[in-house]
Amino acid sequence: MMEGDTPLGALRRQIDDIDAAMHDLLMRRAVIVDEVPQAKGGGSVWRPAREARVLRQLLERHQGAFPPRVVAQIWREIVSATTRLQGDLSIAVHAPAGDRTGREAARDHFGCEAGIEEFGTSRAVLDMVENGSVAVGVLAGPEPGGDAGWWDLLADRGNPGVAICAELPFARTAHAGGRIFCIAAIAPEESGDDRSLVVLHAGSGTGRGEIEAAAASAGLAPLEVRESGAVPDARRYFVELVGFATPGDERLDGLVGAGGGPAKAVGHLGVWPAPLALPAPVNRSNA
Repeated sequence: MMEGDTPLGALRRQIDDIDAAMHDLLMRRAVIVDEVPQAKGGGSVWRPAREARVLRQLLERHQGAFPPRVVAQIWREIVSATTRLQGDLSIAVHAPAGDRTGREAARDHFGCEAGIEEFGTSRAVLDMVENGSVAVGVLAGPEPGGDAGWWDLLADRGNPGVAICAELPFARTAHAGGRIFCIAAIAPEESGDDRSLVVLHAGSGTGRGEIEAAAASAGLAPLEVRESGAVPDARRYFVELVGFATPGDERLDGLVGAGGGPAKAVGHLGVWPAPLALPAPVNRSNA
């Protein structure tokens, strides 16, 4: 008996039909995306907040045995490929001493065809983004308990157009490694669940507790307060906040002396979608 006349053959024909339908939809998506730049009328081709909203919605509706992590990875490849159809999505990655962590995170997030260039210093990555040579910079976040690293460089430059806009991986399990951030010249946009980073310049006598209390009093939820050692005879604090806070947010005024806060000045270093927690993979051999 030929396979086509068996129940297995019937199932495989259904799978083939589904594969063809998915391929048709991919081609249709590419045609529609080709019209987006003209309809958009300019601006960045990459919108991490919109991507976060869409992926959260997809995973909220997901059912069945197909792994959510694989759904997320398939969607990332699709959306990154079609985003590149709209314009530049070149990427500079900080890769000190051959460390490939950032490159792998960028590849997972931006897809297998992403144009990635590696640099040995975070300063070089910041330069590339700031002068427009690349669209996105990817840098490992400061280590827990360590110094602020390139956050200090970003604060010193005082360029509000270049800021943190994403954290990788976006969809992650509880066992994800260290934090990796993307910087780009992208206008802040709410995703519905966000994190913000501000830098506070304070007097030498200002303590971490005062910063946390002032943030809470201003209606902001401090997630982490990190002190910088880069400024002699003064205190610089990096405060990661739960929620969406952008330059001009009145709540930030409450952190500065005129608004009753302990800081002399406040700067904004970015806002990004909070990473999405995925369930741990099921080990079916032990289930």
